Amino acid sequence: MHWANDVPKVRSPDGLATVSVYVGRYGTVAEALAPPPRSWAAKAGKDVAVWFVHMKPGARLELPAAHAGAEANRCLYVVEGDAVDVGGVRVPLRHMVDLDASRPVEVSGSQNNDTAALVLQGVPIGEPVAQRGPFVGNDMQDIVAAFSDYQETSFGGWPWPSEEHTFDMNKARFCLVDGVETVAPPVVPSSQP
Repeated sequence: MHWANDVPKVRSPDGLATVSVYVGRYGTVAEALAPPPRSWAAKAGKDVAVWFVHMKPGARLELPAAHAGAEANRCLYVVEGDAVDVGGVRVPLRHMVDLDASRPVEVSGSQNNDTAALVLQGVPIGEPVAQRGPFVGNDMQDIVAAFSDYQETSFGGWPWPSEEHTFDMNKARFCLVDGVETVAPPVVPSSQP
């Protein structure tokens, strides 16, 4: 769980784009909070990154090359706005483009509207993949085990008395982990221009 204040953010030189670094490193400028210790992202050299790029009209920024170079896969998915220009290629809303992670690439936002994109990156795991519904594993045996675990325990259980549990609309945002409730810290305005 990352609260907004804890997520590193990088501003473009023109001040019109912000990159939230949820996972991984953004060049030499910013590094996200530590990933779970047993995850693929925690392994040295896997160069896993998840960046959310928000661009105001006319914004331009350069995505840095991946630290793992050509070993890493990288894609950019446009989630809000009209389209973005990625290295001279127009990528419309709800479309994805694969990028050469070994090279920096310039990204430009729309001239008329705010735009946002999600950048995903990492060295491939190199294992077989099976998928059914929301579950992913190496083979169908893994999928059957995941379904069974979910049916028996709901992956650790829902800590409230019913599946329809709702909260008072005035309750502050919170996180419940191992029975301990943590409330979001107050949002501190960025000191960057």
